Amino acid sequence: MEIIMIDMKTFKKTMVQLEFLHKRLDELVRKNQPKRLEQWVDAEYVCRALGLTKRTLQVYRETGLLAYSRIKGKIFYKQADIETFLLEINKLSNEQKKKL
Repeated sequence: MEIIMIDMKTFKKTMVQLEFLHKRLDELVRKNQPKRLEQWVDAEYVCRALGLTKRTLQVYRETGLLAYSRIKGKIFYKQADIETFLLEINKLSNEQKKKL
């Protein structure tokens, strides 16, 4: 085994450069990671999960209460949008809920 000695100034300079390199690599890794795919569900799933009729779900879409996307004629919802919708509904008073 061979031992190599370096002076403290050189060691500190090398450590600063390594720290810079480490931070830069972290930035590049974060930048180039694939984006998390969002979970999409269809109308049938939403109706079953929330206990809604298709017509009620359609009303929520038409009034802008629930965001959606149409792909090749089929309607899909982001799970995150459904969760946001449920949180907003829970904030409403009972009188406001009856109007929905």
